[in-house]
Amino acid sequence: MLRFVIGLLAVVSVYLGWQWYSDKLSHAGTAGPADLAFEAASEGASAGPSGPANAGKGTAGKGTSGPGTVAKQEAVKSTVPLQASAPGKIVQGIAAADEEVLEIGFQRLLEAQEPQRGKLAAALRKAADGATDVAGQMRVLGRANGFLHSTEGRKLVRKVLAGIKRLDREKAIVKSTLLLEKCMRGPIEKKQNEAFDLVNEVYGHHKRLVNQVTFNPSRLTKARSHKVKPGETLNGIAAKYRRDKIWMEGWTLCYVNRIGRPNRLQAGKTIKIPVEPVWAKLEKDSYLMAVYIGDTIVRLYWVGHGKDGCSTPETTFRVADKLSNPDWYAPDGNTYAFGHPKNVLGRYFVKFAHDSFSGFGAHGTAAPETVRTRSSLGCIRMHDADIEEFFRLVPRGSKIVIAASR
Repeated sequence: MLRFVIGLLAVVSVYLGWQWYSDKLSHAGTAGPADLAFEAASEGASAGPSGPANAGKGTAGKGTSGPGTVAKQEAVKSTVPLQASAPGKIVQGIAAADEEVLEIGFQRLLEAQEPQRGKLAAALRKAADGATDVAGQMRVLGRANGFLHSTEGRKLVRKVLAGIKRLDREKAIVKSTLLLEKCMRGPIEKKQNEAFDLVNEVYGHHKRLVNQVTFNPSRLTKARSHKVKPGETLNGIAAKYRRDKIWMEGWTLCYVNRIGRPNRLQAGKTIKIPVEPVWAKLEKDSYLMAVYIGDTIVRLYWVGHGKDGCSTPETTFRVADKLSNPDWYAPDGNTYAFGHPKNVLGRYFVKFAHDSFSGFGAHGTAAPETVRTRSSLGCIRMHDADIEEFFRLVPRGSKIVIAASR
């Protein structure tokens, strides 16, 4: 009897198993893509994506290709850094005018070896030739300054600059600011003279635009006009507008209005008061510091900053004070008066304030060869003429951004 029961159970088990298998086959024949994707996922089929970084790993879906699986694989691919893409894919992306690929095109050109380098260069040249306006050409340059370090890139910069020169001044100054910002992002070492010379060429044209547009009292875009009353001074006018949270000083207004000195002011004269903030940004890797009014670069300086172990922190400071002929309170506890051989500050010191960092600022140097190097105790070092202008142009309270963008 026991044997009969066991045999009957075995027959029933086989029958039920066959029914389950038949139903599964039938279901697979009529399932939609989402169902197949769910089946693949539930069986662990997508545990190892088959993209470039994981070739040969996992089973990649056992032949299923519904939207659910594709979306999952694309999500995994998107986590692979674009910089890790093969040169061939970069070339394809450049040819397709892929914005994300163009961002790094010239950077990858610097890293590539032949024959891949030749292919990348040809793709970038073709993309540049196909760009019909300045905006398109600037997209090919990418985000950072890799273009400064290749013949192809420098040629394209000069083509962009020629296009900017054909624009009206208001539009030209916007594009020129964007071009300088690209030049600022990324490394420029002291020995890279061609990059140094090209940045100076671009800035030379830009500075002329600034003097014609931004530092022009007759152009009141993003500015107020103020008619000078008898007895008013530029410092007094600036103080009035500071009460309205427009951070100006007398010397700032001198630059904006082409006035030689703050005490040279005539009653009845109409002057320009910018309503956008004056601020500065240092990009540590390029040793370039820009002064802005609003979104427009108005001055650009080559600087030095903190050496290893005394790095200039990447943060946002405020200008706390400005000192002429300053004493230097050295880290060794000594105080060196202005003019002392050990006083490293020079004639001007712009003191920065921060909740977490103290002792930082910008100053001149008795060792101009240290500009464009990491050699200070953390402060920003500038050429004497540059710190004098920076000292006068940037008001107390201004934001100073320290960054290392790539």
